[in-house]
Amino acid sequence: MGFITTYSPYNEERLIHVDIKKFAPVDTLRNRELAEREQDRIPAWRTEGEYWGARRLVVVTYNPVTGVSAADRDEA
Repeated sequence: MGFITTYSPYNEERLIHVDIKKFAPVDTLRNRELAEREQDRIPAWRTEGEYWGARRLVVVTYNPVTGVSAADRDEA
Protein backbone atom coordinates (compact mmCIF):
# COMPACT_ATOMS: atom_id res chain seq x y z
CA MET A 1 0.00 0.00 0.00
CA GLY A 2 1.39 3.39 -0.97
CA PHE A 3 -0.21 5.85 1.44
CA ILE A 4 -3.53 6.81 2.95
CA THR A 5 -4.80 10.36 3.24
CA THR A 6 -7.99 12.32 3.52
CA TYR A 7 -9.04 14.74 0.82
CA SER A 8 -11.49 17.56 1.37
CA PRO A 9 -14.58 17.77 -0.82
CA TYR A 10 -13.54 21.40 -1.26
CA ASN A 11 -10.69 20.11 -3.47
CA GLU A 12 -12.71 17.48 -5.35
CA GLU A 13 -16.35 18.49 -5.25
CA ARG A 14 -17.45 16.01 -7.92
CA LEU A 15 -16.94 13.18 -5.41
CA ILE A 16 -19.73 14.49 -3.18
CA HIS A 17 -22.29 14.57 -5.99
CA VAL A 18 -22.41 10.78 -6.41
CA ASP A 19 -25.83 9.15 -6.02
CA ILE A 20 -26.06 7.62 -2.53
CA LYS A 21 -27.44 4.46 -4.19
CA LYS A 22 -23.86 3.71 -5.34
CA PHE A 23 -22.73 3.49 -1.71
CA ALA A 24 -22.80 0.28 0.34
CA PRO A 25 -22.27 -0.28 4.08
CA VAL A 26 -18.63 -0.83 5.00
CA ASP A 27 -17.90 -4.13 6.75
CA THR A 28 -16.68 -2.83 10.11
CA LEU A 29 -17.31 -3.92 13.67
CA ARG A 30 -19.29 -0.72 14.32
CA ASN A 31 -21.50 -1.23 11.26
CA ARG A 32 -22.16 -4.82 12.33
CA GLU A 33 -23.18 -3.52 15.76
CA LEU A 34 -25.57 -1.13 14.02
CA ALA A 35 -27.22 -3.86 11.93
CA GLU A 36 -30.57 -3.09 13.57
CA ARG A 37 -30.18 0.64 12.78
CA GLU A 38 -29.49 0.57 9.04
CA GLN A 39 -29.88 4.36 8.74
CA ASP A 40 -26.87 4.90 11.08
CA ARG A 41 -24.41 2.60 9.27
CA ILE A 42 -21.45 4.16 7.42
CA PRO A 43 -21.61 3.47 3.66
CA ALA A 44 -18.75 3.91 1.20
CA TRP A 45 -18.21 4.12 -2.54
CA ARG A 46 -15.00 3.06 -4.31
CA THR A 47 -13.63 4.58 -7.48
CA GLU A 48 -10.30 5.58 -9.02
CA GLY A 49 -8.91 8.94 -9.95
CA GLU A 50 -5.80 10.85 -10.94
CA TYR A 51 -4.27 12.43 -7.82
CA TRP A 52 -0.76 13.71 -7.21
CA GLY A 53 0.33 12.55 -10.65
CA ALA A 54 -0.75 8.90 -10.36
CA ARG A 55 -3.86 6.73 -10.65
CA ARG A 56 -5.19 6.13 -7.14
CA LEU A 57 -7.92 4.14 -5.43
CA VAL A 58 -10.46 6.47 -3.84
CA VAL A 59 -12.89 5.51 -1.09
CA VAL A 60 -15.60 8.04 -0.32
CA THR A 61 -17.50 7.57 2.93
CA TYR A 62 -20.71 9.17 4.13
CA ASN A 63 -21.79 9.51 7.74
CA PRO A 64 -25.61 9.63 7.76
CA VAL A 65 -25.65 10.83 11.37
CA THR A 66 -23.60 13.98 10.67
CA GLY A 67 -24.12 14.31 6.91
CA VAL A 68 -26.34 16.76 5.10
CA SER A 69 -29.00 15.38 2.80
CA ALA A 70 -29.47 16.60 -0.76
CA ALA A 71 -32.79 18.13 0.27
CA ASP A 72 -31.09 20.10 3.05
CA ARG A 73 -28.39 21.33 0.62
CA ASP A 74 -31.06 22.48 -1.83
CA GLU A 75 -32.78 24.54 0.88
CA ALA A 76 -29.56 26.32 1.88
